[in-house]
Order: sequence, then structure tokens, then C-alpha cells
Amino acid sequence: MATLRDWFSTFKQILFSPTQATFALEAGKARGKLASAIVWLDILVVFGVLDDYFLNRRWPSIFTMLFVMLIFPIILLFFVFCLHFLYQRLFHRKKDCYAELLYLFVGIFVPFMIANGIAVLFHGSIAKIIAGGLLIYPFILLIVALKAVTRLTLWQSILTVLLGSLIAAVGYFCIPIFFLSLMNTIPRGF
Repeated sequence: MATLRDWFSTFKQILFSPTQATFALEAGKARGKLASAIVWLDILVVFGVLDDYFLNRRWPSIFTMLFVMLIFPIILLFFVFCLHFLYQRLFHRKKDCYAELLYLFVGIFVPFMIANGIAVLFHGSIAKIIAGGLLIYPFILLIVALKAVTRLTLWQSILTVLLGSLIAAVGYFCIPIFFLSLMNTIPRGF
């Protein structure tokens, strides 16, 4: 129950007070939250499936749903790994802040992706503008969070998020292909 309280407190603080001090304070809650972060990412998948159902009136197959629930968190964990790797390698830092970055990443993206899913349900140009803004603003918050946790400069944080996004975009296409190729190597006789 304390973990759930921590998450909702983090969501509230990020939404209503997105400052460097807030991110530095909230990052202190990160240790031991990997499993709950993955659960929140899977909640986003379920929310996305419900959103797709309301928009297109179709349910995905069970295989597709399970595949996405496995792949989506892996891709987002890979994105945070890219941020952490770039932070350490590009700027020669030794501090391990992966857990903090993951916690803040999930704390930033979960409320905004849910809000984006709700905005998409409303048809019209204003809803599309709101949905677009709800996709850009979390990246701005991620830059602030990265700067707060790692003590990078603003430009270093921007560079890290942009390069991390590019590398993760490649992973977005490569990771599912990798898993599908692994599935094809398993003999059917088992």
C-alpha cells in the first residue's frame, strides 16, 4: 500500500509542481520500485487497448495483448537504459541513477499517456492539438527530471533525451522483431 501511495504522490507532485526540486525529491522514492513500474507500464497497455476499442470497436487477440504487455515495458525500460547509458558515457559520469530515472520516467508518462488517451477519444481538431501537446510536454519534463537527478546542464539533458529517443525509436522496431524471431526458433513439438 505504501508503494501505491508513493506512486500517486509522485503523479500529483509531477503534475502540479514539476520543478527540479520536486524531481530530485521524488527520485528518492525510486529504490525497489522496478516491479511496480512495470505494472504501471502494463496498465498503460490495457488503457491503450480500451482506448483503441472505444475508437475502432475492436478487441485485439489474446496473443497480441500478451505480446504487447511484454514488449511495451521492455521498450520503455530500454529507453530509460539509453538515457542512463548516454548520461554515463557521453558525460563521463559514474553515478548509477537508472532506478531514479525509471521511477521519474514512469511518474511523468503514466498520467500524460492516460490524459492523451482520453483526449484522443474526443474527435475534432482541438482534441488533436491537446493530444499532441500531451505528447510533447512529458519530454520537456523528462529533460527537467534528467537535469535534476544527474546534475547535467540544460543542453546536456536535451542532447541526452534527443539521442536516447532516437536510439529507443530504433529499438522500438528491432526489439519486437528480435522476440518474434526467437519465437520462430522454438520447435513446435514441445
